[in-house]
Amino acid sequence: DARADRKDRGVASLTSENPHLAKGEMMIGGNVAYSMHNNDTYRVLIIENVSSQGYNVSAKPFFLYALADDLAVGVSGLYKRGLTDLKSAGVSLMGTELKLEDFYSISNKWGAGVFGRKYLVLGHSGRFALFVDVELNFSCSQSKISSRQNNQIIGTYQTDWWIGLGVNPGISFYITDNFALQAGVGILNFGVGRINQVHNQVARGSASGFRASYAVDLLAMNIGVAFRF
Repeated sequence: DARADRKDRGVASLTSENPHLAKGEMMIGGNVAYSMHNNDTYRVLIIENVSSQGYNVSAKPFFLYALADDLAVGVSGLYKRGLTDLKSAGVSLMGTELKLEDFYSISNKWGAGVFGRKYLVLGHSGRFALFVDVELNFSCSQSKISSRQNNQIIGTYQTDWWIGLGVNPGISFYITDNFALQAGVGILNFGVGRINQVHNQVARGSASGFRASYAVDLLAMNIGVAFRF
């Protein structure tokens, strides 16, 4: 029959009777990232004598509930913190020299989102699947920036918020019956937001805008873990 013919041609190998996430099942997971740097008179391209230190840390947990086999809705959270302490750096280009001293920046970002996920199971075991997330998210952040200019310290306090919509595909693989490794990357993102600044606790400034991006950045891939129950 037609079904047997499809199986003979290997088409049925792309589907599975075993869902990756069955109706009524739940999943929790997330990813954590940390990086740090410490430069001592480092040079890169036209930037020289870079002396700096800093770090970046981020965490993004999520929760999913399957409304149907391989179709789920969920919520996510986000926290990011970054610090850069730049003692000095110089730029020399075509006889023009610029120098930056005592630049300091620290920022904190919080976010939350709701999203839907659709799995496409590959193979017959249900262990391996592709997925795509469509997420509506909100984030806000605050940062403090200071630098030395003409022997004076210039400081800026900044807050901002963004509402965005993103499409994020990925892959998921169960290494045990309930524990999975996941990797995802954003390719399509839209957002609107506003930035407010206070300079030296006196002058104020603000900006608002719209942003959109379509790109695949493998260096920005998020790798995390998940557990279904």
